[in-house]
Amino acid sequence: MYDVFEIAVEKGMEKGMEKGMEKARREMLLEALSETIGFVPPSIIDSVNKISRTDVLSGLFKQAIKCQNVDQFQKSLQMAM
Repeated sequence: MYDVFEIAVEKGMEKGMEKGMEKARREMLLEALSETIGFVPPSIIDSVNKISRTDVLSGLFKQAIKCQNVDQFQKSLQMAM
């Protein structure tokens, strides 16, 4: 039977895994954008780092690999926020 401590530890581990997944998605998004357009402006990096929803990060990742320039991605980013 679970006690309160075990439940708290399990919840903490789940939360840590979620945060790790968010961070990994942000990093992959920024890496893809860097490969696609080259230099990624600090303003875009800051905006991406503020996003916590993994579905939004996934959508932006798809845009990052399709965009032709920073302006195209910036429009997608603005719509997502």
